[in-house]
Amino acid sequence: MRLVPLLPALALAGALTAQEPTPVAADQPQDPAVRIKAIVDAYNAATRAWSDKYQKASADERKQLVGTYPDRTGPVAEVLDLSEANADLDDLEAGLRFALTGSPQQRARALSFVLAHRMERPRELLAAVQSLSRYTFSPAGEAICRKVLARGEEEHALAIRARFHLAQCLSGYLRTARRLADDPAAAENLTRFHGETTMARIKELDRERAGKEFEGLLEAVVAEGKDVSFRRGTYAEAAAGELFEVRNLQVGKVAPEVEGTGIRGKALKLSDFRGKVVLLDFWGDW
Repeated sequence: MRLVPLLPALALAGALTAQEPTPVAADQPQDPAVRIKAIVDAYNAATRAWSDKYQKASADERKQLVGTYPDRTGPVAEVLDLSEANADLDDLEAGLRFALTGSPQQRARALSFVLAHRMERPRELLAAVQSLSRYTFSPAGEAICRKVLARGEEEHALAIRARFHLAQCLSGYLRTARRLADDPAAAENLTRFHGETTMARIKELDRERAGKEFEGLLEAVVAEGKDVSFRRGTYAEAAAGELFEVRNLQVGKVAPEVEGTGIRGKALKLSDFRGKVVLLDFWGDW
């Protein structure tokens, strides 16, 4: 399944949060747009410097560097403060894209800002819609997608993206709701991570209704999204993969056939091992 290779990366991303980037100089410009750009540039410069140092470090030195990756929490908070105080600025795209890489609660704050003030800014609206995934979701992001679809006047590509990323948001809700049902004791940690507003939405979720809407949105994208590019393929292909996963790759489902060649050159099929316990390890190298 595609999400397996992401898990180590997500774990690493959680660990690389210890060092503050170089702050913007005390004589920073007063123009808010220029200040936002300076904050983003300073953070990006700090991450490049860290990466250069990491690439040149020995194996032992790299272990020490892992916990010193520049923390974006402070810079993102500053960008959000400036954006909210200057909501009528012509162009906040770069700052919003940066804010949408912050913590879950910072992303929710950025999406709430777009919902309240920037729905008529096409590039910022697109950034907000595309930021939603099964791992990055919030009621504000859900509301943005629903508002886009309700207007009924959006260009074809944006409507396709809104359907797909709304489905992703619902997927995040459903996964978290299932986790809560299986482990009620996880509620405190999940609330700390996602925030009270998002968790309240998840707790009130009609899981059956949300599941049907999720599949309906993806079916529409499969039918209409063949001409809208997404990553290395199209939104239609991505939606088809999501539907296949939810309909076939769940606990209790019969595993689909897997065919390949073993390390000794012998052809293998998963069905050859029916009735036995089988561990499948999907991995990749980039």
